[in-house]
Amino acid sequence: MMNLRVRRALVNGLTLTVLLCGVGALLAAMAERIWLASELIIVAAILDGLDGSMARWLRANTAFGERLDTYVDTIAFGVAPAVLAYQAVWGDYGVWGVGVASAIVLAAVLRFTRGCSYPSPSGSHVFRGLPIPVSATWIALTVLILEEDVLDLASFGPERDMLAVALWTVALGLLLLQVSNVRYVKPSRLQLRRGIITTLLLVVVLRRPVAVVAGAMVAALLWYVVQGLVRHREAAHLAAEEGEEHISLS
Repeated sequence: MMNLRVRRALVNGLTLTVLLCGVGALLAAMAERIWLASELIIVAAILDGLDGSMARWLRANTAFGERLDTYVDTIAFGVAPAVLAYQAVWGDYGVWGVGVASAIVLAAVLRFTRGCSYPSPSGSHVFRGLPIPVSATWIALTVLILEEDVLDLASFGPERDMLAVALWTVALGLLLLQVSNVRYVKPSRLQLRRGIITTLLLVVVLRRPVAVVAGAMVAALLWYVVQGLVRHREAAHLAAEEGEEHISLS
């Protein structure tokens, strides 16, 4: 096993790479380079999913690393998506646009202020509230779909307005889930591997890599969100049944 300082430096270096992606996305959005800003947020989300796993694999978890990760995530997945959303779409809507951008940042700050993750008895990592990279990635994908037409929806005409309303409604719903008590489990390596393999096969078959990857990411995010809600509802129902049983026995 390599030196502890080296292990910690590797983990913190990956976290700082996420920060650089977030700052790059922020600057790109301010320069109205929408595609680049969206891509950098998505890359940051992917790297953010790796740094925690790397820290546990290298046994390099530290209080400093946890604090650093919080500050980095606030910038990369709170401030950067807010500026992207405002510059790409909401800047034309006056006070409503300011409200949406502010909501994105506030949801990020509130999530980290109240604490957000802990290990479960089964060994999996559990998040209290929806992980912030999920909503940030959704916002980036929404901008790419609506503003850059990565799914080739230009021929849909008026239906695009309905799609825009649906995508941004989901985005605002994800912000609420960030500060909720719904528990989300980190996806397993097997689930991630299956998703990657399926996406690659679709790319080969359909020969539209950008559209396939974007569509696969949208589907994966929706599946993850719905799965957490279903699990939360089942847990609440089970707790209610146990409570009724305890009352009847007493």
